[in-house]
Amino acid sequence: MVEPAPGLAREAWLMRQPELRQDTVEGRWVLISPGRAMRPMPHDEPFLTDEGACPFCEGNEQATPPEKVAWRLPHSPADGPGWRARIVPNRYPAVVQTAIPLSGPQVAAVGTHEVVVECPGHRASSVGLGAAHWHGLMRLARDRVAGMSGDPAHGWVQLFKNAGGAAGASLLHAHMQILSVPVVPHRVESMLERARDLGHCPVCRMVEWERSEKTRMVAEEGGLVAFCPFASGFPHEVWICPVGHQSHWETTPEATLQKMADLLWRVLARLEERLGLFPHNLVWQGAPRHHPLAGHGHWMVRVLPRLNGIAGFEWGTGMLINTVPPEEAAGMLAD
Repeated sequence: MVEPAPGLAREAWLMRQPELRQDTVEGRWVLISPGRAMRPMPHDEPFLTDEGACPFCEGNEQATPPEKVAWRLPHSPADGPGWRARIVPNRYPAVVQTAIPLSGPQVAAVGTHEVVVECPGHRASSVGLGAAHWHGLMRLARDRVAGMSGDPAHGWVQLFKNAGGAAGASLLHAHMQILSVPVVPHRVESMLERARDLGHCPVCRMVEWERSEKTRMVAEEGGLVAFCPFASGFPHEVWICPVGHQSHWETTPEATLQKMADLLWRVLARLEERLGLFPHNLVWQGAPRHHPLAGHGHWMVRVLPRLNGIAGFEWGTGMLINTVPPEEAAGMLAD
């Protein structure tokens, strides 16, 4: 159960009027309803049950397919100890490398599905390893995504993280995933078309507005901002994106990558301080490199804590219910 923010009386929390807010980036509506946080709920589920030997731990490299690339100590051999992060093929891929061509309203699911193992030690979170580790981790992931995105056969390349059972993870050891598909997903296509039709970048406008409002800002550094968006769909949701218009996160220069990694690490560290080990998704979004509307995209990293379940209303309407107003979430996270 989510508790009222410090200094906010329980009665005031309960009496907050629910609001419908529109996300101007996608045009979707979100229902901000703090009172829903006080409803009776089952006991909290564990973050994730840890079972058996972990294939991601250092020393168990032979339990994964051969690594594609790794951040390693000098002279350490591939597929052996001595690494800080490594990328390996997913043992249970959602797509295949080759397939029989299909026709009609179907396309063979040809792509690449890989796992980014974040650290050699058995940790549910790599946040405790510090900002410098996250910088190296992000460099490894960026370079892999950049290489894949440059190939037109990959219609879309998604870097994402599922942490905890409620967010879709099946293994405790901290990891991310890279999954490519041969088509551009409808949601990505729709965001590009919306920006084109508006005649301006809605992310640029949102960033400008959030910086002027200040009430939902978390941090700003090196041309990047972190804020809890006005129409947050999840409690404590945070977006990290450049102030200036940039379409592809995977082509960012080293200095920008370092600032992004640092901001992301700081946000996750503060969330862990407040919530403990919490289920969440991380999603890196931008524009497909070879899409004719790519210039309309604006990259961002979305931090999506999974503290509320997604149930029938959400599936039926596409409208998420958020029990923590972003103004209060930002107040807890801000510098």
